[in-house]
Amino acid sequence: MSIVNTTNATNASGNNNKFTDWNKWSEALPSSTKINQKHQEQLFQAFKGDITAVDCKKKLSDYQDTMFLYKETFGKRLNIFHHVQHIGGTVYDSTIHTGFIQGTTKEEANPMTPDIATLYEVSTGTAVGVPTITSILNATTTAEVETLANGATTTYHPRNFIPITPFLCQDVSDSIGQSQGDGTVLLLKIIQSIKNFDALHNDEDDYVDKAKQKCKDLLYWVYLASKDHAAIKPIGTTIRMPNELKNVFKVLTENCLTGTAATVTEASTAVNVSDAIGSHLKRPLELIACATSSNQELLRQMTVNQVQETEKSSKSFKKIPKSNQNMIRVASSRGEVTAMEINEEATEFFKCSTNLNASAMLNDLFQKESIECSVSSAMTTQLMFGNLLWRDQETPSGLASSVITSEDLTPVDIFHEGMVLDLKTRFEISASSIDKMTKTTIRYPLTVESMIHRLKALRVLCTFFFGVGNFPSQGLRKFTNKCEDNKQMLRAKIREDEEFIPKVMCCIDYQLFQWLSECRRADCVEDTTTKYTDFGAIFLDIQLSKFVYKLPLTVRKLTSPTINNKRKKPKHDDDFMNHVVDRRLRDNRTMMMRNEHQLQQWKLRSGENWDTVFKGQTKNGPNLAIGCKPCLKFHVKGQCYDDCNFKESHIQLTNQDKQTTSNFIKSLRGE
Repeated sequence: MSIVNTTNATNASGNNNKFTDWNKWSEALPSSTKINQKHQEQLFQAFKGDITAVDCKKKLSDYQDTMFLYKETFGKRLNIFHHVQHIGGTVYDSTIHTGFIQGTTKEEANPMTPDIATLYEVSTGTAVGVPTITSILNATTTAEVETLANGATTTYHPRNFIPITPFLCQDVSDSIGQSQGDGTVLLLKIIQSIKNFDALHNDEDDYVDKAKQKCKDLLYWVYLASKDHAAIKPIGTTIRMPNELKNVFKVLTENCLTGTAATVTEASTAVNVSDAIGSHLKRPLELIACATSSNQELLRQMTVNQVQETEKSSKSFKKIPKSNQNMIRVASSRGEVTAMEINEEATEFFKCSTNLNASAMLNDLFQKESIECSVSSAMTTQLMFGNLLWRDQETPSGLASSVITSEDLTPVDIFHEGMVLDLKTRFEISASSIDKMTKTTIRYPLTVESMIHRLKALRVLCTFFFGVGNFPSQGLRKFTNKCEDNKQMLRAKIREDEEFIPKVMCCIDYQLFQWLSECRRADCVEDTTTKYTDFGAIFLDIQLSKFVYKLPLTVRKLTSPTINNKRKKPKHDDDFMNHVVDRRLRDNRTMMMRNEHQLQQWKLRSGENWDTVFKGQTKNGPNLAIGCKPCLKFHVKGQCYDDCNFKESHIQLTNQDKQTTSNFIKSLRGE
């Protein structure tokens, strides 16, 4: 994509005259007269709410003669933009940069970079109810606008911006300047201007269009914007843009407006403070506040200045390393424009002055979602400094499911570790003792349910730090939903491979680590490999039996201690990857299950020894159609427990499963 040709815009009026502002420039265009006469409705149809983002982008580039109305992020005020330009998209510069001119007067007009995702966004959902066009046109006061009721069948599909018919540009610009972009005041001004336009050209044959009927889309849009309706989203802007794009706007402005060779720049060096301190400084300050890159930063700085008077030790997002700041901003972004600010909750988290407050904030997120997990104080400390990378599989840091737990992550956190290292210098503790006291162990869950809770907790943290709709959260939601729907299959995978859960969680954590590592170095999210966050692809590999992942050497199976060469039974914990023990020891939470439909030919026979014939043979049995092996305790002994690894077979077997089990029992008996 090449730079938009500014020559057409410069000479569109038919001569080389320059104008005092963009309103006068627009008024002199031949296209403005044609639209005013008989093409008003076609102008609004060109930017209907349902046109695609691609078409919208192209039309904004084509309609260089047109002014557009949009809602700013700061104060929800309305403003004008025009001359949308693009650069880049070539083999040597693949990134496409977009900008437009905001405002129409020489003092207020500035080149800005918009949030293109919001700018091109297609209107979705049901149409919005609006008052009838007659009732809107009858409104003459603010009170009457406030009391307008929606029509019974009148609806409208708005985009996040709307074109302005040329005859309204001057009045719209004046109203925005006088009322600070107030939507209700602007609506009343547009209503009066439309009536005046129709009265002025009522007897002229060239003016086919009646603005009362043709400008209804504009009236609907401004009405909804005045109500701050959610269907019209504010379009974020920033003053940052590449120098090449700045030069495009500089040349364009110099060719069209008088006395602008040194004024259309990002800086304000051309402002004469002594002569016009009121009018010249007011709008530039508003632009700084309006820009996405400085809006919240300005407000935050004001807050920080107040807090520092009473709490000198307060932390903030700006105090974490720059690379971590960039990682979080890029991960929070959508499309080409990188988010300048993180979400409000995460900002408060980085301001926490103590580890206790920060831990309480994170763990409260899990409680609200009914997730049985928590974050350790060691992990919280790392997160407070923006350390979201899972640097070491045995270190409780980073954004990873492996370091989230439903109980204390480690017997010694990093504070305890620090105390131990300090004691070493005083009491000469041996190196082996230091190693034992400071060793950190990551423990993986044994059950599908625990794994799902861990991954849900990770999704909640991603949403907390990166905002709603970020790539990891979407991938994790897809993965956990599939887990919920396929628990039986996952249990079968666990029986086949006791390392299955650690492999899955390590794989997800590693891919998230890779993506966040790219975010640290990227300028925008489009520069990263978002395929890393497609965790649904991992589940597809699991379903197709193609999932393969080699665990790091640091992940190992815990074994119970031995006493006099006899293995001591470990205390079973539902969340530890210990070896399987008799589950009836687990807090007396299991229940006996009796087989009420036991077949006579399968029952333990008189004189038949269970230990000799059947004990430990279930794991060697055939796979049934229900997805597991037949439990011999349930079908031969007639009873078992509800936490049995093969409890899916604790039913009355039929058809092929019944015949398969019967053959297996006969083979064990040697029949």
